Amino acid sequence: AANCIPCFEHLYYQAKSLKLGDEEIFEAVEIAVKVKNGAHVAIKSFIDEIMSKDFERTASETDICPCDCDCS
Repeated sequence: AANCIPCFEHLYYQAKSLKLGDEEIFEAVEIAVKVKNGAHVAIKSFIDEIMSKDFERTASETDICPCDCDCS
């Protein structure tokens, strides 16, 4: 929910209904932001590494995403 306003709002009110305090919720948000930022740093490093390599692939080698996630 650290990346989505409607998700955060929904989960915030759920947390409040479970009697969690704002400090506990804020701590959870801080952890989520760190995880999100860590993922961002990892993918950015990977992108920088791939883009700095001096090689070419044919289109057929990159047509299908290896993780089968429909991102292509």
